[in-house]
Amino acid sequence: MIEANAESKTADKDLFEGKLTGLVLGVGGAGGKIVDALSGSPCAGLKYLALDSDVQALEQLSHCSVIQLGKKTVRGFGTGASLELAQSLVEEEKEALEQLPEGCSLLFLVVGLGGGLGGGLAPIIAQLAAKAGLFVVAISVFPFDCEGIDRRVRALFSQNEMTKYAHLHISLSNELLASQAGEDANFLELYGVSNRMIADAVEGLWLSFYHPGPLPLDLGLLRNSFAFAEGKCMAALAVASTSVEGKGRVEALYERLLEHPWLKKGALLRSAGSVLALFIGQEALTPMDAEFFQRRIASENPAARIIMAACTASKNADEQLRVVLITHPRRATPEEIRQSPAKLDKEQVSLNEVDREMIEKKRPPTRRVPPPPTLTDSQIEHILKSQTSYSVGRSRRGYNDPNQGVLDLQITSVGRFDSCEKTYYKGQQMDVPTFFRLGYKLE
Repeated sequence: MIEANAESKTADKDLFEGKLTGLVLGVGGAGGKIVDALSGSPCAGLKYLALDSDVQALEQLSHCSVIQLGKKTVRGFGTGASLELAQSLVEEEKEALEQLPEGCSLLFLVVGLGGGLGGGLAPIIAQLAAKAGLFVVAISVFPFDCEGIDRRVRALFSQNEMTKYAHLHISLSNELLASQAGEDANFLELYGVSNRMIADAVEGLWLSFYHPGPLPLDLGLLRNSFAFAEGKCMAALAVASTSVEGKGRVEALYERLLEHPWLKKGALLRSAGSVLALFIGQEALTPMDAEFFQRRIASENPAARIIMAACTASKNADEQLRVVLITHPRRATPEEIRQSPAKLDKEQVSLNEVDREMIEKKRPPTRRVPPPPTLTDSQIEHILKSQTSYSVGRSRRGYNDPNQGVLDLQITSVGRFDSCEKTYYKGQQMDVPTFFRLGYKLE
C-alpha cells in the first residue's frame, strides 16, 4: 500500500481550497465602457478591470477597477488609432500585463475593435493569458459601417489576430444590430442593447462554472467543443428573453433567436458545427423544455453538436427566462478536405460543366450578316447588263463602266518648278519614276 506523504496532502488541500475566480478585462475605450456596465451588477467570483492609456476615458468609469497604460510613452493620451503604437506599449507594460491573470482560471477579454489600443493590445493579452494556462473567452465588437473604412480595416486585422490566441472568440457586429433596430434608434440605445447581451453571456458562462445549475457546463467540454488546436474560428452569439410562462415560453425564445441579427436570421445556426444553449432563470428548466429546444435546433441543423446547459440567475436579476446561444462554425475533416472537389464545391463543378458545354457548341458568328435585298426583274436585268459591258470592253479598271463617274480634272502649273532643270545621273533623268527607268512591268 502506497501512502502519500504529508507534504503532498497539504499541497493538494491548499490547491483546491480557494474558490474559482475569473477576470473580466476591458481593453481600450469601448472595452472599458462595456466592462464598467457589466460590473454594475457583478457576479460572485468575478473581478472587473479596465485598461486604457486615455486618462479622460478612465475617469468616466465608476464601477470597475482601472489601470492606466503608457504613462511614459503617450502621457495620458490615447494611441491615436495606431495599432503599432498600441503594440509598442507591451514592452513598457510587459511585467504588469503578465501579472494580470494571476490567480484566475478564466479570462473574459472584452474589446471594441477599430481603434488603436484595444485592437493592438487585446490579441497580445490573449496570447499571454493562454500561455499562462487560462481559458480565454474573447468578446469583440465590430464597428458600424458609418465609422469609416479605416476603422473596419483595422478591426478586421485585429479580429484575425484575436482568433489565433483566444480559445473561444465571439465576434459581434454593431451594424447587424442596427439593421433590425428602428430608424430612430441612437448610438446609446444600440450600445445599451449590446451591453445587456454581452452581460448575459458573461454571467451565464461564469455561473455555469462557478455555481453549476441543474444542467452543469464543464469547462473541459466547452474547450473541446468550441476550441481548435489549429485554425480557430469565430463564434456567434445571440441572446433572447421572455416573460411568458408555461409551455409556450421555450417556443417564444426559439422564435426570437431565429430572428436575431447576430445569427443573421438563423443562417449561422443552420451552418454551425457546435451549438451551446445556455438557459438562465430563477426557475429550474424542465426536461420537456430542454428536449423541445434541442429538437428544434436539430430540425434546423441535424449535423450540429448540441450542448444544453442551465444555471440559476443571480439574486438581483429579473424573473425572465433567458437563453444564451453560442454557435461555432463547422470545420471540415481531413477526409472531407481531400474529397472537397467532388462533394463540397458543387457550384464550381456546375460552372465547369457549363463552360464545357459552351466550348463544345459551335461558336455563333461574331457579326450578324443581313439577308440580301429583294429586287424586281427590271433591277436584276439592269445589273446584268452593266456587269457585261464592264467585263467585256474594259482595258483598264473602271473603263466602259456605266457606274464609273468621270472626274473633271485640269492640268495646272506647278509654279516656280516649271523652269527647273531636270536632274540627271549617269545619263538618266532622276525625275522619272524608277520602275519606268528600269522597265519594270507592274501587275
